[in-house]
Amino acid sequence: FTAQQFLQPVNRGAAVNPELVQIAQDATRGGPRGALANAAPITGTTDASGRFIVQNVPVGEHYVRAQLQNYFGPAINGSRATIASETVIVTAGRTADAWISLVKGGTISGRVLDSTGKPLQNSPVQALQTAYNDGTPVMQMVNVKPSDDQGEFRLGVLAPGDYFVAVTAASFGARGAAAPALALAG
Repeated sequence: FTAQQFLQPVNRGAAVNPELVQIAQDATRGGPRGALANAAPITGTTDASGRFIVQNVPVGEHYVRAQLQNYFGPAINGSRATIASETVIVTAGRTADAWISLVKGGTISGRVLDSTGKPLQNSPVQALQTAYNDGTPVMQMVNVKPSDDQGEFRLGVLAPGDYFVAVTAASFGARGAAAPALALAG
């Protein structure tokens, strides 16, 4: 990401790590950590135990970022990013440690049935979370998938947290029919 791309969600009010915002702002305004944000990345890969070593890193302040598909960083203002980061200061002749933790995403799965116990096919199943808009709680859709021919659904990869599950019968409203009573099994 460029500093400008990083700041776009911030300008829309998204929850972002304040330290990362400062680095991106420095990069766009010529601030003290602008060089850090614009430096070419040095990459490394962890071993099976999650440890990594990056050698020949120049002395100074460095931004360390970890990411892995289907994993999430720590919660910041109620949201979890798909990365975790830490700023590390490297000094001559010393090893600098970075402690970064990622949490595996989860899945919500189940089966959608009507009031007679028959599977609801091709019905949108939504995972919703409480979000806040100007201090007012609102439901925000996080994921949506249709149920299959057996009424089964699987919503993933979801960040750790509390979710509400909502289902809309696929035929509801299409023929003016009344909404059926729904049951979630799973």
